[in-house]
Amino acid sequence: MKKILVILFSCIAIFSCTEEKLLIFEETDSVFFDLRPYILPNNTDAEAYKNTGDFLFALEVVQDTVVYIRVNVAGRLAPIDREYDVYVDPSSSLREGVDYDFVNQPFVIPANKASDSIRVRLYRTPSMKDTTLVLKLQLRRNETFNVDMPYVKESSKSDSLVSTLNYTLLVSDFYKTPGFWTSPVTGAMALATLGEPSLKKVQVLCFLFSMEMSEFENPDMGAGGRFVAGNVIYMSKVLHNYLSYQKSIGQTVYDENENELTSGPMGSMP
Repeated sequence: MKKILVILFSCIAIFSCTEEKLLIFEETDSVFFDLRPYILPNNTDAEAYKNTGDFLFALEVVQDTVVYIRVNVAGRLAPIDREYDVYVDPSSSLREGVDYDFVNQPFVIPANKASDSIRVRLYRTPSMKDTTLVLKLQLRRNETFNVDMPYVKESSKSDSLVSTLNYTLLVSDFYKTPGFWTSPVTGAMALATLGEPSLKKVQVLCFLFSMEMSEFENPDMGAGGRFVAGNVIYMSKVLHNYLSYQKSIGQTVYDENENELTSGPMGSMP
């Protein structure tokens, strides 16, 4: 069964220009990528923005999937459909017609709407087995839209700028430790709660909590998200109890390297 993975990027509010606001733009009809914020390390009050995304076929069983990359409009709504221009950088290593296809060409902001999604169908190909392939997209000016909102401040704590007109999608098909364990923001919590990472452990967690493996690559830590601290602690206790029970009935669970699966230390705490 084909699976649709929706990559949704959190909305960036459009405000009047002040020194405190993150966005830098002019009052015009312009398109820009709706970037995904993440929490800055050691500063839970500050969010930063990035213009990249990842998809790991190694964490999935599907042979193809559709990725959604959201595009927003700064300016007026219009009563007609409006096309916007997407340029593919020739240095991209993902090959159109082989590794991917666009689903929804031409790209259109629907009438009376302020956003659309570039839908990219990714195909699982042998070239992804040993290297990460890249698709580089750029929004360009056309007869319908300007591109007068080219940057967003990386965060309220930094003067660095991130392009809102360029987006990079990274695609691979080899297992690597998911972002929940490798991120400087969540890595320590991941080890304390869920323990050492492995493909088998992620598969068990997905079974226990009806999750998708890709959720561990880009963990949702927003309010009510699955990876807020309280939820992860609960997950660790369920994991510990499940593994202990399996061991008690002679069905000890091992990872792909034949190591016994265990939770992190918090999983066994009362």
